[in-house]
Amino acid sequence: MSTVSRISKHANQPRGGYLKQSQFETTIIDDGKQLMDMKFETIHYFNMGMVVEYLTRLEMGVSAKDVFNISTAGILNAFKQGFEEAINYMDLTSDIKKGLDDQSIINACKLTTFDTWCRNIYSAMRAASTYSLYSAKQEIIYPNEIALDTNTIENIRTMVQRSIYFWKKHGPVIETGFTFKKEAFTNTVTDGEGDFLTKDTIWDFKVSKNKLNSQQTLQLLMYWIIGQHDGSPKYKNIKKLGIFNPRLNIIYTLNVSQIPDEIIEAVEKDVICYEK
Repeated sequence: MSTVSRISKHANQPRGGYLKQSQFETTIIDDGKQLMDMKFETIHYFNMGMVVEYLTRLEMGVSAKDVFNISTAGILNAFKQGFEEAINYMDLTSDIKKGLDDQSIINACKLTTFDTWCRNIYSAMRAASTYSLYSAKQEIIYPNEIALDTNTIENIRTMVQRSIYFWKKHGPVIETGFTFKKEAFTNTVTDGEGDFLTKDTIWDFKVSKNKLNSQQTLQLLMYWIIGQHDGSPKYKNIKKLGIFNPRLNIIYTLNVSQIPDEIIEAVEKDVICYEK
């Protein structure tokens, strides 16, 4: 299975990317808060992004069961593959509450370690079979390896709070964890799940310490293009692409009307690989 995220990471893009950072309007928000450098965080970057996104959804009123549905599906997959201890984490969803208390944040971090068992089960199985409890390349870490310190918890809390403030200004959100009809995908791109939809914008959340890059902008463009092939009204009304980075507290936006037709056609043909 090749997801939008995976394809965008490995796509052979023209110099500077199909969509360049300079094309996006940049808005910096100053809340006076300073985060601890991510190199000192006691959680893998891959999991950090999911934790911030999922807890943001939770704070916005989505149930823990719905927020962590991929995590719980991953638990079941891990259990079926012989890792019986995985099932012990199934009840963590009932112990995650709104309000961003320390234990809810810790539980969320543990649950997201199982997402890979759903999103990329073969990588999870390879890592487990070689007893690699942690692999930066395969993005695997087991919940018993989670040991959050106070500063990491505070970083997570601050980024979620920034995200909630962001949505007060740029919402309301009409859908979280959105995906597309099966027929909108191709043999090359077979799956994909975006972060947030508002009435006129596809939004993606990133928690990197680096500014916007071509992989991130291509991922957004792919979502929009697939949405146009999906044909649903919610995608037809999209006028902008946006990325919010709560670590940097920066917003990037681009009107789709400013994207040249030849760029859209190139991504359709060479990246997503729609048949004519």
